[in-house]
Amino acid sequence: MAGYSELIKNFERVRAYIREFYVYGCKGREEAAKKSARTYDNEKRRIESWLREYMGARRDREGKTVFLSLDSRRAAENPFFRAFAAKSFTDADITLHFLLFDILLDGERTQAQLTEEISSRLNAFDEPLPFDESTLRKKLGEYADKGLLRKRTEGRRVLYSLPPSPDLAPLRAALEFFSETAPLGEAGAFLLDKLPSRPSPFRFKHHYVTGTPDDEILLSLFEAMRDKKRVLLHKTSRKKENECTVVPLCVGAGVQSGRRYLFAWEPAHKSFRSFRLDFILRVKALDVCENFDKLREKFNHIRPYIWGASLGRSSKKELVQFTLKIEKGEEYILRRLLRERRGGSVEQTGENEWTFRAEVFDSEETLGWIRTFTGRILSLDFSDRTVENKFKEDLRAMYRLYGLEE
Repeated sequence: MAGYSELIKNFERVRAYIREFYVYGCKGREEAAKKSARTYDNEKRRIESWLREYMGARRDREGKTVFLSLDSRRAAENPFFRAFAAKSFTDADITLHFLLFDILLDGERTQAQLTEEISSRLNAFDEPLPFDESTLRKKLGEYADKGLLRKRTEGRRVLYSLPPSPDLAPLRAALEFFSETAPLGEAGAFLLDKLPSRPSPFRFKHHYVTGTPDDEILLSLFEAMRDKKRVLLHKTSRKKENECTVVPLCVGAGVQSGRRYLFAWEPAHKSFRSFRLDFILRVKALDVCENFDKLREKFNHIRPYIWGASLGRSSKKELVQFTLKIEKGEEYILRRLLRERRGGSVEQTGENEWTFRAEVFDSEETLGWIRTFTGRILSLDFSDRTVENKFKEDLRAMYRLYGLEE
């Protein structure tokens, strides 16, 4: 147990272990042992302290593997938020934090007054904690920037005070919904912690929470987009780690898996690219991109032709068209087709026949969706015949598997 603490200084390692042996699949100690076995055990215990009720283990010939199982019927609240509340702190930091807020409960103070009162309280201990004015100055500036303190000038004096506490009770339902559905829902969850606990009235059929460990990356990208800056992405793949400079323009989430992607302009290749957020290790903001608005406008122009996350091999649009037979009494099929068409069009082309048509950058991405209409498809027409033939061959393979005549 030596060296183990539930609190963490850097989230990157915890995120890596969650990603490796929880999100991507079950891995034992040997498979995930990029670090020492001791490091693996410490990180596993740390994550178990937050997610114990969702964790299990199994043994086979390969040994013991740990897995994480989340059922939206059981997990009304996103359990990954707990990891972000486990940041470590020093004795001096936590002492200064509570002393500062306790003193300001009595009203405004200048930095000099705060220094005097904090020193007086610390000197009451047998072994006073070290304390200096520069530390307090930095802490006051940090808290004022974050909105935790109010700062105002009166002549030459700078006064600090506590901001009024908002009444969160009327916002409870909004916070409960926001925390489970919005990007960076941690903000809503942490505000809910200030209210008496109660079961949430919301349940979600498709509750995508495994992207939560990537929220620090997401926040950095949002800040860069707000400031119209380039960023340096340090990213990984299954084979190696590398870096690239991009202009972040948009973040999208898959409606089927909840997986999130960054869409960005990569100057080195003079093209738009997409990056999986769970493959991005770090984000470093660089200089301002002078043509940011033009790049975003250009991206918004091509956005309707992106079916999923792929921008295709040549950024040329490909035609996807198929006709369905929808009988009377099966209007729910038509409603689904209209609801899920994205940028495509749907029109009636015959009695009980409806045709879907769309132009996309990568027609292969539509195959999974089109397969869900198997048994109703009357015809297919892809401009990329290779993709069309792939669909047909998959169908033939299914027929052979079940011993059916084509």
